[in-house]
Amino acid sequence: MYGSYTPPLSFKGKNFYISLKKQDNIWKYYRKIEKDETEKTVVFSKSEIIINPVEPVNLPKEICSYLFIEFSKDIILAPKERIKFYITFPIEIAVILSSGKNFKLLDIFTFVQPKYTVYGDVTTGVICKYWKSDIYTKIPKTNILKEGVIEVNAFNNSSEWVDIKQLVFTAYGMKIYYNKSLVSMRAIVKILGEEIAETSFIDSPLKADMKKSIEIFRTKKIVIPLHEKFIMEEGLC
Repeated sequence: MYGSYTPPLSFKGKNFYISLKKQDNIWKYYRKIEKDETEKTVVFSKSEIIINPVEPVNLPKEICSYLFIEFSKDIILAPKERIKFYITFPIEIAVILSSGKNFKLLDIFTFVQPKYTVYGDVTTGVICKYWKSDIYTKIPKTNILKEGVIEVNAFNNSSEWVDIKQLVFTAYGMKIYYNKSLVSMRAIVKILGEEIAETSFIDSPLKADMKKSIEIFRTKKIVIPLHEKFIMEEGLC
């Protein structure tokens, strides 16, 4: 389903249907996933439709810009050591109207039930989209409509042994790439102390044939500076 299309178009699968069809010189967009459905009227003479995975913090409402991933098992890293491993993340999918260099977000949907948590103290911490993932030494096979893969390059720059059980990422730094079989990001984790780490993303694909998704958060008008890195000061476990 991911890619660029010239309307009309329609996609049908188990428990979902998406279409953009012309009726009486106007376009009707319709999307249904189980009981969740939306319908919109769109007027254009020429436009491309882009469907791609986007930063997974938009649904059900845009209440946060952070993704919290809890590991199923701890990683214990010795001082000055580094490790590369893979974790999964939840997928949200955008339908975007494209006319030249102009883009209009038409719809965002997901096949994953959204969950939230708080990183840090309940009163002073940050609200995050929550996800739990196994840890993999190789790129895992996933359902690309539901799960993406993050390559994590972790460096323990401290003089302490550290336990890693969770990571928090900011959506403003996410660089999502996709092809027919994989949705992915690449992340760097710099461990600065036993309880402190800095997370960020690398703007490069995991595989050579991957295409970059449109960054929804970067296209929004924001009055505060973008922070592409997140400092985890409330612990790694």
